Amino acid sequence: MLSFHAVGKGNIEVAMEGKTVPSGINWIDAVRPDAREIAFLERTLGMLTMEGSQMTASMFRDIKAGAPVEADHIVGDMIARGDAAKVPVPRLRTAYTHLKAYEKQRG
Repeated sequence: MLSFHAVGKGNIEVAMEGKTVPSGINWIDAVRPDAREIAFLERTLGMLTMEGSQMTASMFRDIKAGAPVEADHIVGDMIARGDAAKVPVPRLRTAYTHLKAYEKQRG
């Protein structure tokens, strides 16, 4: 199974129907950022999703290198915020499960 951490999202955007898949990963509602944070998130998302972008998330680079990831600190925190706000985050839970499996496999 191909997951988003396996390729840069800029590459996903140019794939057939690529724009419909990542847009469903909406964790911003769970995090409840302020205006400054929203501006940062929009700039960052723009850089990551620009066609031809070679930028990748640091967690992706960690996985590629076989290094530890911060599943609990990053994705786990977003899940906790979603739970606290009573916002369902099923895709975050799926990503978290994959990250925890990766951590266990790493040893």
